[in-house]
This record gives sequence, structure tokens and C-alpha cells, in this order.
Amino acid sequence: MPFFREQKDNFELQFEKPNVNFLVEEDSEAVKLYNLIKKLDFSEFYKRYSPVGAVAYRPEVLLAILILSIIEGVLSSRAIEKKCKRDVYFIYFTEYRKPDHSTIARFIKKFREEIIGLLPQLIRLAQENGLSSFSTIAIDGSKFQSASSKKHSMKMDSLEKEGKLIVRKIEKLINILQENDKKEQRDERIIKKLEA
Repeated sequence: MPFFREQKDNFELQFEKPNVNFLVEEDSEAVKLYNLIKKLDFSEFYKRYSPVGAVAYRPEVLLAILILSIIEGVLSSRAIEKKCKRDVYFIYFTEYRKPDHSTIARFIKKFREEIIGLLPQLIRLAQENGLSSFSTIAIDGSKFQSASSKKHSMKMDSLEKEGKLIVRKIEKLINILQENDKKEQRDERIIKKLEA
């Protein structure tokens, strides 16, 4: 009879959280993206945060999970919430905090213009640092190649055109995400009425 390793109880109480840094590759696109996002100017975001009320998530973190979600084709705040609980990179970004779907949706609604305003700066930084995450944008689970390739060098005006195209795609995806949230909210209300 074969010998098997002893299986531990998966629900056994843990006193320490596992160190997610061991699971995340520092040279991964996601970590590079997060490091670029942290370099952006978030002063317009911080001006709009209230000093009273509950402790807020940093806008850098919420923008990072939003952009990574869009790149991966995750277009619903509820699906992003699940990613924050299950995906090692999202856990790394949020430092084990788990923003719920309403926090994510409120962030997008409240800071939509600021988010779109930061995109050209983020895309430029990504292009300068050879980050290829933006060369493929996922829409409805289908990936679409943008105009650039890491193998081809581009002139500045060509990079700007590509950046504008990517901004428009991301803006469209944010619209889709917000529409998906509204649909899920309607569905949730209908289910609650049926259960009552």
C-alpha cells in the first residue's frame, strides 16, 4: 500500500498570515505595474478624501487592482472583490485587506475623471519601462492586440497615438465594468425580492 503525506486540516486556525512576498515574483508584469502606479501623482485624489469617517484604502492600491483587472479582462467590481481574496497579486497589492465590491465601485464612480486623467501618464511610464501589459487589452474575455510590439521601435508621435488608443480602450472597459455593476445590483435586488 502506498504511503501518503499527512493532510493537514485546511481550516486549522492560523496565527500568522503566509508571507505573500515569497509567492510574488518581483520581476512580474503585475509588480512592475504596481511600482509604476505608485510613482503617479495622486494629489487630486487625496484632495477629495475626507479626514473623518472610516479608514480609506489608498487610491494607489485601488487603481492598481482596477488596472490589473482590466488587463486581465475582469470587468465587474464583484469579480474584482473575489480576485482580492484569491489572487496572489491582488492580495499583495492590498496587503491582505479585502476591499468589497461597493468600495471598488464607489472608487471608480467618485474618481472616474481622475483615473482617466492618470492613464496617459501611466501608459507613458509603462512604455518607457518596456512594460508590455498594455500591448494586449482584454475585452469580454477576448484579448485584442494593440498597435505596438516590443520588437518594433516607435517614434514619439506613434507612441502618443498608441497611448491615446489605449486610454480610449480602458475608458470603454471602465464603462463596461460600471454597466456590469449596475446589472449585478439589479439582479441582486430581484433575488432578494424573490427570497422575501
